Amino acid sequence: MEILGTEEIKEIDKLLQIRHLFSHKNGIVDEKFLHFYPGTGIGNEFNMPIGDIIVKLEYLKEIANKIDKGNNIKRVTLV
Repeated sequence: MEILGTEEIKEIDKLLQIRHLFSHKNGIVDEKFLHFYPGTGIGNEFNMPIGDIIVKLEYLKEIANKIDKGNNIKRVTLV
């Protein structure tokens, strides 16, 4: 039983690219990041409006809840 679909996994991967960019590249766009966020410009600092950040965090919260519920269903099924 799969909990997340392919599109959800792709979106999570895309969001984690932002984390990676700021963790390892100080927010400066490189070629790999450009693949996920075209038009940002290599060598530029990546910026995102706070409203967009909130939307992304709410999406991740929904995904976490979905995984949690899916794991509970699996545990009940296995017992």
